[in-house]
Amino acid sequence: MKYDPTQPQRGINITITFNDYNIDRVLLIYNSTGGSLNLTEIRNYTYSNVSRLNILGTNISGLILEKGGGAGNANLTTLQTRSKVQLTSAPGYVFSFNISNNTWGLGASDGKTFKYVFVVYDLYNNSEIINNSNAEYIIARDINDPTATLTAPSSTSIGVFDPIKYTCNGADTSGLASCTTKITKPSASTTSKTGCGTEQTFTSTDTNEAGTYTIACTTVDNVGRSAESSSTFTVSAA
Repeated sequence: MKYDPTQPQRGINITITFNDYNIDRVLLIYNSTGGSLNLTEIRNYTYSNVSRLNILGTNISGLILEKGGGAGNANLTTLQTRSKVQLTSAPGYVFSFNISNNTWGLGASDGKTFKYVFVVYDLYNNSEIINNSNAEYIIARDINDPTATLTAPSSTSIGVFDPIKYTCNGADTSGLASCTTKITKPSASTTSKTGCGTEQTFTSTDTNEAGTYTIACTTVDNVGRSAESSSTFTVSAA
């Protein structure tokens, strides 16, 4: 998640759609401290305490319950609705959760995570599901630009048409979406190659002009932030 420390977010909105004839309850269980969730203990708790969870009829609104017992310091948000089994196809319901958590939303630190799962109850079939993947969802906060590192060869002076090799790489909390290595010739025309951590070879028509070339490494992370590192090399005529 792209995060702007100058305009701190006080919470997050999570929306999910379910298709079922008889949804009984939908829970969003999360750990406000960013820690992991014990799905086995969550399953045991929600199963043994389902009768204690508030039933909200067909009112699509949220209720936050402080979680105690086996799942640690998690919190529960629960919604409840019911549909008619005589319909020809299962209706879809959109559930929106607003997690207003000042501890997680303020005082941002790079890489802080928010972990949550959905628990869905089907009253007609007397069943429940923890996500489709049976694993927790994770949102990680990304507040910084990525790094960009341009690795040059031992010699940055070559002849016309000779090869020269550079590597563009970087790092970021949310991971890198792309790395681009671009050379700009003395005539201002450019050549680009993509790949993170890949040694790129520029030769032949890439280095066919004598003079000073600019080479730039641009990295883009998975939330759209970018960074650049640049240098020069020289091409001499024979």
